[in-house]
Amino acid sequence: MDPVLRLGAVNLGLQDLTVTKSVVKLRPACWAWSEAPRGADLCLVDVEGEGYPGRLAGLDRTRLVALSGPAGQAESFALRLAKPLKAVQLLRLLDAVAATLAPSPAPPASAARSEPRGPEDAGQVRPVVPAPGGPATEGDEHPWRGRRVLLTRSPNLARFPVSAEMLPWLEALRRAPVSYDELLAALPMDAAMVDAVLDEAAKSGHLRDADGLTLPQLPRRPAAGFWTRFRK
Repeated sequence: MDPVLRLGAVNLGLQDLTVTKSVVKLRPACWAWSEAPRGADLCLVDVEGEGYPGRLAGLDRTRLVALSGPAGQAESFALRLAKPLKAVQLLRLLDAVAATLAPSPAPPASAARSEPRGPEDAGQVRPVVPAPGGPATEGDEHPWRGRRVLLTRSPNLARFPVSAEMLPWLEALRRAPVSYDELLAALPMDAAMVDAVLDEAAKSGHLRDADGLTLPQLPRRPAAGFWTRFRK
């Protein structure tokens, strides 16, 4: 089935363009990237860029989304997004626009799902495989360190507002196993977000290793009780 919505861009900066293309790749069954703005159903336009009006020729039938800062001139556009572009904002807009084009739109990317999804989940869900040396409990080694990890479902970006630098890595994690250690080394400022996204995937059984085995969540520390503070 062809994607519902074709997305293009005019005059976007590198960071905003990276976010846009990365979001489109997260749901290829619903959205597709159009290199030529004239072939797009929806086109993002940076209205603060120099000479942008002249680049809108031939886009009379294309829905335009204005990107601008707080002082930007975007009042004449029906659809507007703030700069710098955030993945969660674009996801919500794409869901809303796609719903007006498709007779049976897919569930919004911003909606959390916990039930099995995809061909690999048609049967029984695989049990969690404990980390080497026993179940993942407090004091055990990190369950993903030294392993390659794979996401079998795209994360809910409405819940995890990841950075533009992290989006391409999420795409890579959906395609093939990636070394967890290399992931952290490449994203030192996003280490906590990386763990949060992968931990949520592990919780629902969508974090696998290179052999296709389901990986456990990070160890949980038990909440300190009243008497714990008096122990020595």
